[in-house]
Amino acid sequence: MEFRYFSEIFLLTKTYNLQDLKDWLRWHLEVIGFDHVVLFDNESEEDVESFCKNLGDKVEYHKREGIPWQYELYNEYINANIKSRWVLPIDDDEFVYVSERYHHRVNEALQSLEAQYPEMNKLCIGWLNLFPEKFIEQRTLGLIENAAGYSHEAASFWAQGDVPVKTFCKMTQNYEWADRLGYHKTHNPFTVGKEMEPSYLCDGQQIMGSWQETPTNPEADLFVAHYQFKSDQEWLWKCVNRKAPSNPLAFRNHPLYYRRLYRGPQIGSCRLLQALWTQYLENHPEILQGT
Repeated sequence: MEFRYFSEIFLLTKTYNLQDLKDWLRWHLEVIGFDHVVLFDNESEEDVESFCKNLGDKVEYHKREGIPWQYELYNEYINANIKSRWVLPIDDDEFVYVSERYHHRVNEALQSLEAQYPEMNKLCIGWLNLFPEKFIEQRTLGLIENAAGYSHEAASFWAQGDVPVKTFCKMTQNYEWADRLGYHKTHNPFTVGKEMEPSYLCDGQQIMGSWQETPTNPEADLFVAHYQFKSDQEWLWKCVNRKAPSNPLAFRNHPLYYRRLYRGPQIGSCRLLQALWTQYLENHPEILQGT
């Protein structure tokens, strides 16, 4: 089977901060080297379309109105339309990190792991919540600069903390993102026709569901940095204005949850993304100048 690209991200976004989305696209396309992004714009408050057009064929832009059910959209679009050997569905507050072991290049990591585990169709990487090391009311920095704190204990109260995974899918197969057969498979889909096929972690462990046994190591070679806890102001805004994209019937109205991160557990530091982003910006002064 021939593919146009080797690696691709699928993104559904309803952005209220265009600079954050610009950073997200630059990180994934330029810093760690994904070949392509498929972006569905769900009535964003910013002009996402114009920026995407400036990136040429690196980004495939679509509009989606109403309240889409995220995993139904995955099932509708990905199997029939993805043009890449490997696809990763993630959100706009999730940034994939690739270590120096793979020269910070996602294609090199995928090629290496595919050679190591030739029977692997799905590669799961852990989710690590990163948030400001100290409580802040209002954010003044980009997502990466703003947050280098982590605590498995502090994050554990919300959405399974740091044990969820996100999954690269090799598109030589078809997939179904769903909850059935006793498994939660919206972050780690079923392989159609081989529903009991396991997914691989980077160390070769095999898993069936959407969680690891232990929280994500902040020094792992691949992980997804999740910047859902940005500041108290943004968390309160989200509680009032946003529904869960994975389930449009569910409201996530827990206004005290950002503050709860800072009630007791010791917060560690993970500056891997900050260091890589700083290096990128130093080599691209035009971004700092707003051009």
